[in-house]
Amino acid sequence: MTPVFLAALLASLAASVPALQVMPRTSALTVLAPRSTSRLSPSPVLLAFAGGRGKAKAEARSKSQKESDKSKTEERKPKGGANPAVQRAANRGSTLHSDKPGHLPEQLRQKYPETEFKFNKPGQKGQDVSVQGGKHPSKYSDSKWKEDADHGDFKPDTSTGKKTFESDQKKKWKEETQMLPYDPKTGNLK
Repeated sequence: MTPVFLAALLASLAASVPALQVMPRTSALTVLAPRSTSRLSPSPVLLAFAGGRGKAKAEARSKSQKESDKSKTEERKPKGGANPAVQRAANRGSTLHSDKPGHLPEQLRQKYPETEFKFNKPGQKGQDVSVQGGKHPSKYSDSKWKEDADHGDFKPDTSTGKKTFESDQKKKWKEETQMLPYDPKTGNLK
């Protein structure tokens, strides 16, 4: 229905119904009609039409309303450990922490072959690694291990892994600890 047709229709209605008044607006028409047949006090009724700029606004409102409705009905992703992606990453981390061939403890021994380490099992309290003896990891050439750190903790080399390490160092551990970053995709120690 075009705006011109709608305006003509309302004008003919206004001519045939004495208590009906049509008032044009920029993107809508206001029709003053009686509330009931027993009362003649007018009540405004807004009739929107799609034409000119009003059509674009109506379409924009319609699109944003659809997006709003869609976001309300979409299932929200679970947060933290309830999120399947987080569960998979945590399981992979636990697997990589285990003292098995090719995993992080073995890679650390290969990187620092003259150092004796003690490894905590995945899920145990405390840091993942303790230096027990031999050559301190900070004494190897090109080592980034801090001299005053006798503990290490494996973390994925991501912004989240770094934040978790910093939080753990501040809140969980009294001892100075070295972050031992690994590539979460390949499982290789960096």
